[in-house]
Amino acid sequence: MSAISRRHFIGSAAAASALPLIGSQASAQQTDWPNRSIKIIAGYPAGGQTDLFSRTYGEYIRAETGQSVTVENKAGASGSVAAAEAKRAAPDGYTLMFTITTTMIMNRVLMKDIPYDPEKDFVIVSIMPAGSLPFVVGEKTGARTFDEFIAYARKAEKVNIGTYGAGSYAHMAIAEMNKAYGLKMEAVHYRGEAPMWTDLAGGFIDGAHGSYGAAQSVLQSGRGTAVAVSRKRMSTLPDVPSFA
Repeated sequence: MSAISRRHFIGSAAAASALPLIGSQASAQQTDWPNRSIKIIAGYPAGGQTDLFSRTYGEYIRAETGQSVTVENKAGASGSVAAAEAKRAAPDGYTLMFTITTTMIMNRVLMKDIPYDPEKDFVIVSIMPAGSLPFVVGEKTGARTFDEFIAYARKAEKVNIGTYGAGSYAHMAIAEMNKAYGLKMEAVHYRGEAPMWTDLAGGFIDGAHGSYGAAQSVLQSGRGTAVAVSRKRMSTLPDVPSFA
């Protein structure tokens, strides 16, 4: 952690970017690339934003190169399962990984031994910012605004909030809300967004924090209400304030 300033660490975490990467030894001299199918390893389950980005990016690669592109979802350990598999792949440019900053930054601090070196084992191809992430509360809370949810959380015997992974921006946001408002909300860590939003829709958790795209089914069905967004107001949720 000494090589990373606290400000840089938190700033990178808040970005919650999606990162397409390739093995660090991939040769730039392969002038005939690509001449066969390409695989993208997605670090989180189908239905979440990482999966959506992977498939959209994969379709673009297919259209540009004429080669087939397959997406394999390898969820677990905040992206570490996918990263370990990507590391084992031949460094020939035919295996990509789509993951988030949790995998590449926060895991280095939170996990004692991760099976990959984020700096040496991969080459970052591009960074795709996820934008602001809505904090959505379930209909069982009866809250329609952030203040109403805080009031609910103070009175409720137990409050569970879903995150898409331990050490993620969502996890840190819950910890900060607890500290700022004197709450004891518990973070429930999922293997990705899709199962988290399913549980929120079913009333098994009180709230969840993740991407706008993956939250659509909950928001449109009325099973959840966005009461805050992570960074700045979103054009798609213009009346929902940011945490700031």
